[in-house]
Amino acid sequence: MASEKDRLESADVDRIASAWQTHSDNSAKEKEEQEQKIRTRVQSLLTFHEQFHALMHCDHWRPLVSQERSYAAVLRKRTSYGNYLLSRVQMAQRLEFVDFVKKQYDSITKMKRTFRHSRENSREQFKEDDIDFLADEGDLVAGPERKESSYTIHLGGQLKKTMNVRLIVGQATSFLQRVESTESGYDPLHLQTCMNLYSKTLQGLVLIVDQWDCSSGLWKNVASLCSMWPELHFPPFEEQIVEARNTKDPWESGDVIVTKHSCLREVHLLFHVLLQGSKMEALNNEELNGRHPAILAMRNVMRLVWDFDVSVVTVPLFLLISFQPFMTSAWCQKRAELVFKCVKGFMIEMSSLSDDGSKTVQFLLPHNTPENIHVEMSEMLQMIFRSSTPLIKLSTS
Repeated sequence: MASEKDRLESADVDRIASAWQTHSDNSAKEKEEQEQKIRTRVQSLLTFHEQFHALMHCDHWRPLVSQERSYAAVLRKRTSYGNYLLSRVQMAQRLEFVDFVKKQYDSITKMKRTFRHSRENSREQFKEDDIDFLADEGDLVAGPERKESSYTIHLGGQLKKTMNVRLIVGQATSFLQRVESTESGYDPLHLQTCMNLYSKTLQGLVLIVDQWDCSSGLWKNVASLCSMWPELHFPPFEEQIVEARNTKDPWESGDVIVTKHSCLREVHLLFHVLLQGSKMEALNNEELNGRHPAILAMRNVMRLVWDFDVSVVTVPLFLLISFQPFMTSAWCQKRAELVFKCVKGFMIEMSSLSDDGSKTVQFLLPHNTPENIHVEMSEMLQMIFRSSTPLIKLSTS
């Protein structure tokens, strides 16, 4: 009887264990199916912006860049198009690019889902892709060189915040004009710009505009640079200007227009400071004060920088794009002191009103600035901003 009882108890234990294992397997399968449904639902909710951002941050960015290059080849034939037909072509390219990004994202998602069932093969595959991504540097194209000096500063009263300031010698167009000299060449700075397009590390450039017309002056040059490459994320430059100007009538000196871009080399945002007539001519005067519309506009620019996730902003130090004969050493020192101190004050004001992270302000000198002026501006920047300097301790042994 005892052995029969033991046999029955053993059978019950085996049956219970088997039932529990079956239940556990079913629960795990149901859980996996439920998680898969959730992942599918989340992926279906991803927007075009999120899909583009995800593709640019993995090793599948090349199809996107190649597609943009093919669109650019079409736009280079724009001389044979009228304005109306050209706008229709650009709109068609934007719509087609949205579908292209979605198909690429769906393809990559499906591939990763397939690899998930075989973790070992998945690891090997991704290692191969990563090596290809990192080692393929021969097709990167270098852009024009610029002189740059970078400093770390601390702003504020009791609670100081760490910021960065840079002094750069170069042309403003070097931030806009892309460098791709070969059929397979990639500009690394523009790739970085694309990667940061939908992030909290946006970059902006301040332009001072005296002719408020896209058919002349600085806006004509900007429009020409923008038209060389397809704008696949935002409306064309001219449309953004027209839309912005329709929001206010009349525009006044000191007003700021912001345009968004994805086709420029290093910037996502352009801050257009509007000046006209005597206000523009006053920039040539040595005795410029802090109540000039250009200086007051800098405060609005800094407010926008702190409000809209802009991490780097470039400001023309002399408020002019080229070095002129009348710009003596004394003139440069007065103008730089005014801009340095005003921008520093605006940075302190905006940082005290926001908990946003560190910002970088770049002061741009014209590309033809003499070397002695460059040295003087570097020394003045360190003095006004009191940049951090290393402490060197000499050994007494």
